[in-house]
Amino acid sequence: MNNELGGVGGRPLALEICTTLGTPESAASCANELVEKGVLLVAPGIDFGTEASLPVLEEAGIPYIGGVPLLTPEYLSPVSFQFIAGSASAFPAQAVYLADEVGATKVNILYTDNPAGLAAADTFGKQVLAKKGITDVNLIPEKADAADFTPSVSAAAEGDPDAIMVLFAASGCG
Repeated sequence: MNNELGGVGGRPLALEICTTLGTPESAASCANELVEKGVLLVAPGIDFGTEASLPVLEEAGIPYIGGVPLLTPEYLSPVSFQFIAGSASAFPAQAVYLADEVGATKVNILYTDNPAGLAAADTFGKQVLAKKGITDVNLIPEKADAADFTPSVSAAAEGDPDAIMVLFAASGCG
């Protein structure tokens, strides 16, 4: 676009990359860094720190466009514009499938160990499962930057669950 069209509307495009660590602190730090650089918009990946980053972007009037929304701030912020439903549809859909099609009675949920990950696992997983009659649900936390997921995956498999739901980003998804 830059070479052939001169960018967008005569403005060359440049990417500013900031990587978070799955924590509110790192998300707020990235948001502040991007505000200082004067970016026009933020196109996020999966972010477990939006309760800290979106207020920074809101104050600066910087749109937060696309990504995979996980948490309430991404759905309610006036600067957040999402193209998919993210965890508000994916996790409840899994819960309905597990209840209606699999007949699960015991489900363990492996989630990113921070307040946002817990909120999403509880709201979009455990609460929906409970409404579908599945009350034997265990929440298994794991740090976003864990070097080895074997202990948490082993913990999630304990007790012979009918299913393990995973609410994780980056290396934890694998």
